[in-house]
Amino acid sequence: MDREKRFEIMAAGPSEPLVVMADRLLDSGIELEITRQPHPAIMMIRARETAKGEIFNFGEALVTEAEVQLQGGTGYMLVLGSDRMHALAGAICDAALEASHPLSPDILETLTLMSQLQQEKDAAEWATIAATKVNFDEMEA
Repeated sequence: MDREKRFEIMAAGPSEPLVVMADRLLDSGIELEITRQPHPAIMMIRARETAKGEIFNFGEALVTEAEVQLQGGTGYMLVLGSDRMHALAGAICDAALEASHPLSPDILETLTLMSQLQQEKDAAEWATIAATKVNFDEMEA
């Protein structure tokens, strides 16, 4: 699993599994340095206009970001909203994976499970939306 996919899973998923893994890492006696305390920030959301393909600023979003150093690995996390625990736990898990910590397989297993649960949730949501789809027929002139 590449880092971009890990970020996607950790940011979109619930914080609880990440907090559990971060607690396990901290209990294992790792040396952790918080290089950027979890803090709120405003991020510009950009979008591409469909007619000309030009990028424009869609709006702003509140995010929380954190960064840590752990046994030679740098971990970073950015989550939508104001959830300092989620950002810090995600950064700790990311750093552990970057440092190839012995708990890395457990973290990857947790992320795989989180991804599967998110896919199931997305599929259920799309099924609900699909029920409202309207099909139009064209008449020949």
